[in-house]
Amino acid sequence: MSKESAYEKLYKDLIGDLEEMHRNNIRRTSAALKSLLIVPTIFLILLFLTNSSERSPRELQQKLERLGVSVGEEHFYTSASATAKFLASQHPGCTVYAIGEAGLINALYQVGITMNDMNPDYVVVGDTRSYGYEKIEKAVRLVFNGAKLIGTNPDVTSPMDSGIVPATKALLSPIELTTRKNAYCIGKPNPLMMRHAVKLLDENVEDT
Repeated sequence: MSKESAYEKLYKDLIGDLEEMHRNNIRRTSAALKSLLIVPTIFLILLFLTNSSERSPRELQQKLERLGVSVGEEHFYTSASATAKFLASQHPGCTVYAIGEAGLINALYQVGITMNDMNPDYVVVGDTRSYGYEKIEKAVRLVFNGAKLIGTNPDVTSPMDSGIVPATKALLSPIELTTRKNAYCIGKPNPLMMRHAVKLLDENVEDT
């Protein structure tokens, strides 16, 4: 077994899936987490992964806190963070035209990526409720001009408190269909996000 797969096996129970929590009743899951967090341990490292790119780790931390689960924001890893890390490693100092909410924009800024709606290196699409024809038209033009198309995750739908809503892949579809370019999506089930998560857990263990 490779070192990477061994790590993934070791950490699989310490990496949570916020979408799965939502599907399985987040309140019931939060109750189980509260029980887990009071068990005496030498150290306990938890990392919650989410394909949602709308909210920042801080906002997700506050959401769980309202449900009675108190963990630091460093224990949340979003597809926006994974996307920003990937782009910064592939093309340091790159520019992007981003379609998404504050969680995505902030993640990009945090790694030194700047916004550019004229001649960006990448067009990045994430979950958003502010999506319209003008943004699609601009994204299509930029991709035709050479920008690479990136999605924060490949989800077609997403569970919300109000029900099922369109997610990133659904928003990418008109751009992909028009340009005939397939977006590269970073979030689950792309192994890249899991590798990032395992590396973060390694760093947290070393800091403990």
